[in-house]
Amino acid sequence: MQDGLRVLFVEDEPLVRQATAQSLELAGFSVLALPSAEAAMPHLGADFPGVLVTDVRLSGASGLDLLQHCRNAAPGVPVILVTGHGDITMAVQAMREGAYDFIEKPFGADRLTETVRRALERRALELENHALRRELAGPAAGTRIIGRSPAIAQVRDLIANVAATDVPVMINGETGTGKELVARSLHALSTRRDQPFIALNCGAVPESIFESEMF
Repeated sequence: MQDGLRVLFVEDEPLVRQATAQSLELAGFSVLALPSAEAAMPHLGADFPGVLVTDVRLSGASGLDLLQHCRNAAPGVPVILVTGHGDITMAVQAMREGAYDFIEKPFGADRLTETVRRALERRALELENHALRRELAGPAAGTRIIGRSPAIAQVRDLIANVAATDVPVMINGETGTGKELVARSLHALSTRRDQPFIALNCGAVPESIFESEMF
């Protein structure tokens, strides 16, 4: 499981809640187990890093009420409903209304963990996409160099540091490695960002007129 992702599990029966939470933890998940929909609602926001697993029938607000709250407060969070045999029709309708999946009681640990794993993978991808969109819209958007690896982060930091200076910069690299992209990023983050960026293909300029064209 990816770091930081968690399972919010809601069940009002203490023994069932404890046993299911332990089963999920043994499978490698980080679990927050709560006894009611009301206790779970404050944890659900747009950036909640995980999935919601809830029994349909709870004391107080129901699992369906919690599903509706989640759709409004945290629309990207996958919701897995745990249902009794008589609730299947209700669960199918809930899936039409946005639930990720439902599991009928009694269920095996493997069935639950596999469903949770798939839901977390989906949530992780969605959170990564959100982070990249924020990155593109943020102060460093001018770099247009996206990615989360340490190497890419180091390139962005280097560009930001060099862009703050007023010195000539030579960029070396094989064809296709993104030299012009780095140059445009430097320009976008520099004090000259409001001035035109001119890209010149030196390979297309004859040697006989290169000096006059450049200088």
